[in-house]
Amino acid sequence: MKSVRSRALSVLSLGVLCGPALAAETLSNGIELPNQWPPQHGTNLTRQPLGEPPYLKQLPKVIPINVGRQLFVDDFLIESGTLQRTHHLPEYHAASPVIGPDQPWEGKGSRARAGVFSDGVWFDPRDRLFKAWYWSGAVSEQPLRYATCLATSRDGIRWEKPVLDVVPGTNIVLEDEPDLRRNSSTVWLDHFERDTEQRFKMFRVVQKDNRSGSGHRNFIRYSTSADGIHWTFVADSTDCGDRTTVFFNAHRQRWVAGLRESSPLVSRCRGYFEAPDARGILTFADARLRAQGVKYWLGADELDLAREDLKQAQARTA
Repeated sequence: MKSVRSRALSVLSLGVLCGPALAAETLSNGIELPNQWPPQHGTNLTRQPLGEPPYLKQLPKVIPINVGRQLFVDDFLIESGTLQRTHHLPEYHAASPVIGPDQPWEGKGSRARAGVFSDGVWFDPRDRLFKAWYWSGAVSEQPLRYATCLATSRDGIRWEKPVLDVVPGTNIVLEDEPDLRRNSSTVWLDHFERDTEQRFKMFRVVQKDNRSGSGHRNFIRYSTSADGIHWTFVADSTDCGDRTTVFFNAHRQRWVAGLRESSPLVSRCRGYFEAPDARGILTFADARLRAQGVKYWLGADELDLAREDLKQAQARTA
């Protein structure tokens, strides 16, 4: 069925770093995961397609579709009713862009920025506001430092930048530390969290300059908050790729890190690591797990054709 296969493709946009196997776990839709989960495809990733996801090889006779909202409409519902599949082209809303750099602390010139760089956009049922955390432009040039800001909206279209008390007179909720600068970030509104002080969770990938001149390193800085405004630092991970993100799988009650990794043959690819709690997600590179070696799952393969327009753009800027 296309619906199941399409969902599988979204899962396969990640790869595996490492993690404990879960024995014959059955999902809410009746699909049974293999004993080795997450799947591991060795210590190197090639350009060869990996084929069908392992959990589609032995599908249950009946896949329940009444367990919640469905991202895709199942073929069965279309074939047995009056529905017709029609493709539509998405259109930008007339108000776009709905958030832009229009404040002094959001940078200027080429440093101006107000972008959701993963970060997070949520509807908070407590005050019935849409909330967007975003990467602000450079608040300092020497050294280069950024900030994370908060915008709010009642309809998701018209956004306001509230005046907060973290950096008085601005909507900044977190400034880069003196020796760090942010990159990708994930802000998660945890509806399952019982401790109100940890209702919001931020996994901010930060870059630390190496004063010896031998490059820099990235790691996740984990913080929590009761209101999404005032943040408390909890712990750091060890090294990771800069475009690493985190999400919570509510169906399996597992925290998942999508890790930016690299492979000699594929270059950029994704790693996958899961843990039962948010802080546990920081352990993806501890000595015990790292000793097992990186287990790649998926990156671009030979079916992903190179884009000539990108090659031309690179040639113009070279």
